Amino acid sequence: MNVAEFIAKWKKTDLTNLYNQRPTWLADAHRTLDDAVFAAYGWLSDLSDDQVLEELFELNLKKAEKTDESS
Repeated sequence: MNVAEFIAKWKKTDLTNLYNQRPTWLADAHRTLDDAVFAAYGWLSDLSDDQVLEELFELNLKKAEKTDESS
């Protein structure tokens, strides 16, 4: 692929197209980021999306309680 072909290809690439194509490097980057976030929160790395939302909701409630107590 020459430079002009490379530029033409990437000019058509926006975030929507990129996520629809889901190249391996992007999936790997998301997996790495997810693993780092899970580790930071002390969560198991195999939580479902629903479980993650439950955990975040619980953290939000705890934060709100602390905010109310300090007011």
